[in-house]
Amino acid sequence: MKDKVAIEEKSKKLAEMTASFCDEKLDDDYKQLCQKLIIKMKRKRNVPFLTGKLEIWAAAIIYALGSERKKSLFKICDDEWVYRAYRCVYG
Repeated sequence: MKDKVAIEEKSKKLAEMTASFCDEKLDDDYKQLCQKLIIKMKRKRNVPFLTGKLEIWAAAIIYALGSERKKSLFKICDDEWVYRAYRCVYG
């Protein structure tokens, strides 16, 4: 029961972080994709975002979705924040 509460709290915070970034820098499509990915991740047996920093998970979600789309995220949003998110995830 304790895990379910932690999962809900962290997924809500993660969704807020990705949504605020998408509202500010990207579009509604990215926002919806981030929400779907977070929902899928929290249904896993071992929820991956229970460990590690949520900021890094948010950056990783946006980066993963951006690199899979036809239009590269880095062409849409040539910003220092995206570069920092990339550096946090991949060193």
